[in-house]
Amino acid sequence: MVYYCTNLNVIPPQELFTRGTDVEEWIQEFMTYMNVNGITSNKKEILITHMDKTCRTLMRAHQYSGDDNYAFAEAIDLMRKLF
Repeated sequence: MVYYCTNLNVIPPQELFTRGTDVEEWIQEFMTYMNVNGITSNKKEILITHMDKTCRTLMRAHQYSGDDNYAFAEAIDLMRKLF
C-alpha cells in the first residue's frame, strides 16, 4: 500500500479481516491507518469492526482489560494467536 504525504485521510485496509488474510500484513496496514489518522481511543472496537462476522465473534468472546491501550494490545496478540 502506498501513502502520499498529501493524503490526510488514509483509508483502512480494503478488505475485512478474515481467517485467510495474512495477519501481520493486515495488522501493519491497520496500524498505519490508525497512526496517520491520529486515532487514539476505542482502538480495539475499531479493530474488531474491520473483521468479518466469524472473526468478530471470536474476538468479542475474549475478555479484555478495561484500559483501552492495553485492550488493543491484547486484541492484536489474540489475532496473532487465533489466526
